[in-house]
Amino acid sequence: MASARRSALAATRAPLMREWIYSMLYDPVDGYFSKHKAPVAPMTSPTPFPSLETRHDYLAYVAAQYATLETKWLTPSEIFSPYLGRAIANHIASLGVTRVVEIGSGTGTLARDIVDSLKAREYADRKFEFVSIEISKSLSERQAARMEGAGHADVYRSRHADALLESTWRQFADEQPTLIVGLEVLDNLPHDKVQVVDGVWHQTRVQVQQREAFGETLREALEPVTDDGPILRALDAYERVKSAPAQRTTRDAMFKWLLDATETPDPVWLPTGAEQLVRAVASTVPNHELLLGDFDFLPGVAIAGEFAPIVSSTVDGKARDRGELLSAPRGSVDIFFPTDFRLLAAMYEQVGVGGAGEIFKAHEFLGMVACDDVLTACTLADGSIPLLDDFANTSFARLSSTLHV
Repeated sequence: MASARRSALAATRAPLMREWIYSMLYDPVDGYFSKHKAPVAPMTSPTPFPSLETRHDYLAYVAAQYATLETKWLTPSEIFSPYLGRAIANHIASLGVTRVVEIGSGTGTLARDIVDSLKAREYADRKFEFVSIEISKSLSERQAARMEGAGHADVYRSRHADALLESTWRQFADEQPTLIVGLEVLDNLPHDKVQVVDGVWHQTRVQVQQREAFGETLREALEPVTDDGPILRALDAYERVKSAPAQRTTRDAMFKWLLDATETPDPVWLPTGAEQLVRAVASTVPNHELLLGDFDFLPGVAIAGEFAPIVSSTVDGKARDRGELLSAPRGSVDIFFPTDFRLLAAMYEQVGVGGAGEIFKAHEFLGMVACDDVLTACTLADGSIPLLDDFANTSFARLSSTLHV
């Protein structure tokens, strides 16, 4: 269906940048996350933090897991299993919600760990359900099988669906208190590339420059921003965040100077996929908290622009970053972005349903929700705690519609 839609789209007009990125990552045939061999893998046993002497030993252990599992990525949900899940379960219990929806559940590790913890304290014996929303069919099937194997079929269901669509969320359009969790989801949501030319915002389309026997050569084409809803709404939030006096930084001042002093300043990679997500949830699920955790900064980005992505592949167990985007072979690269959490909260709040956002650095949020036994289990022999120390470039957002239970 999506491949046919992409072909029809290409026949009529060149796709916007976010449409092209979406296809690169999520096309059901050759998208990066849709391949039969998923780029993520579960660890076979918990990381033995107390038996690792130093951070050097801890990093060596994680590197060895990459080699052993032959995987492209190990997420925090895997490295810190089951402890991260227990921390999130503490938050769930403190809220008193009876439904949890996880977006992009990956291998199902976090879902299993959360439900394990809730059942251990008899919380999940109440009228409770855990739902996974997963765009990858293969991962959705793996999640369901894993949760059934863990004995959680009584409270769990998996839905193969796109979290950016309002239709996906209509099944939750009741008053049941719902926590929606997305860890490392925002970074892989599609973005639009926009740029000021002669004082006017332009959007980017991806055009075929040349077709050859071995493939296509692509190029970017700028055009004035039209009436595209996600771009206009994200731009409105972006300009409000940048113009707020209390929020201005030296970086923002430099960006404004560039707008005034140059004809074509650096582009902005607008989080239009995130705008679609928060709008779909806020406008459809009346009684919710949206808990999102992700990178707020990415080091060593080679691509130009504010909020620019890293385009990465894994070769022989090591990440290889590319300096440009359009020549990447389909399905071979991960495309991930940093998140401006002030902008995320602004996009959520502008939906206009009375919701508000709180932002925390990851160590602050995890320090609040992780109980002493979790922190002790994640402490190295030298006293350092990777669960808190590893998230220096990560933040959490709690976006809430005044959740009531």
